[in-house]
Amino acid sequence: MCDILTPPKSMTATADLGANVCAIKLSKCPSATVTLSAEKGNKGDIGVPGDRGPIGKPGPPGRDGLRGEKGERGISGRDGLPGPIGEPGLPGRDGLRGEKGDSGDIGPKGDKADKGSLGYPGRDGLPGKKGDKGSQGEQGPIGPLGLRGIKGDKGESGRNGKDGEKGLTGLPGVPGVCVKTCSIPDDLEDDEAEGKTETVYTQTCKSLISLPKDTILSVMPEDPFHVVCKEDRKTCLMLDKTDSKMIPVLAVNYKENNKSFWLSEYLPYSPITHYYNITMQQLLWLHSRSTYVTQTIRYHCKNSAVAPNNKTENSLSLLTWNDKLIGPSPTENSPFHYKLHDDSCTESVGSMEWKYTDIKLVDTVNRLPIIDFLIKDVRKEDQSFFIEMRELCFI
Repeated sequence: MCDILTPPKSMTATADLGANVCAIKLSKCPSATVTLSAEKGNKGDIGVPGDRGPIGKPGPPGRDGLRGEKGERGISGRDGLPGPIGEPGLPGRDGLRGEKGDSGDIGPKGDKADKGSLGYPGRDGLPGKKGDKGSQGEQGPIGPLGLRGIKGDKGESGRNGKDGEKGLTGLPGVPGVCVKTCSIPDDLEDDEAEGKTETVYTQTCKSLISLPKDTILSVMPEDPFHVVCKEDRKTCLMLDKTDSKMIPVLAVNYKENNKSFWLSEYLPYSPITHYYNITMQQLLWLHSRSTYVTQTIRYHCKNSAVAPNNKTENSLSLLTWNDKLIGPSPTENSPFHYKLHDDSCTESVGSMEWKYTDIKLVDTVNRLPIIDFLIKDVRKEDQSFFIEMRELCFI
């Protein structure tokens, strides 16, 4: 039996508002149902808040909020794991030279290498033992003509020969020289022991004050030759003057040449002997007793110029005593140059008539005389020239 009392909180009630009937079921008496009926009353007071309901299902994501301010620096994290090995870096600078290490052990013998290139010649070895005498070789070619030897002793008088036929009248001779009866300085030597009448001098004209102008002397007792004393006591060689009719015969024609060439290439013997008619020893004797040299050279020409159009690259070059090349103008290598007088060769370029140009030089014995000529006016035409020595004097 159930007591009908005020419904407890555990009681469950259902209400049907349309019928204004409340049906109440009691939890303690589930089989009992209480039905109440009443009229709709006035709106009651707000009830006491119920208990907190269960957490609802998550709602849909909201919109992105505004960017927040930068936060404070966080605590450094732990060291990460080692990364992969990177690519090799650029070569570093050379380090300081280390100290010399100890000698290492001798390594194994390597493979045989290819034959190397020929090495430099080694030092001369010690003299070897004298070898056996070899067989006689073939006779060699005849060597060049040697220098003139020292004058030999006077030979014995030969037998008198038979009288010959009368010869033709000779050409006029050169002016005579002083003989023993001439008045000469005390310091001059004669060759009395040889039984000669010609005096051979040991000095040049500048030391012989009492001799008149144009006197011809024999100098250098060990190898005598003739010189002539000019004005200002210059000692000059006796140079042969060339007959103008012989110039075309003796001239050098170089129409077949296509480049510069030396005149000595066309001479069968030394240019000094050819030009000056004396030996090298005689020329050195004059050099050793002189300070200055004056020289005049005549260039005979046929369609050949000494200095064509004043172009240095095509001008005649002269080889000096000290092996230097000079031209008609000073250069960076040397201020010394030659001067032209009566230059008719340059004016007659293209002409087939014979003309000439005089070349004059004055300098010390270190540079003169001229010993060779480099011909540079080469135009693949009919060209000819002839070199004539007009004067060579020593002071």
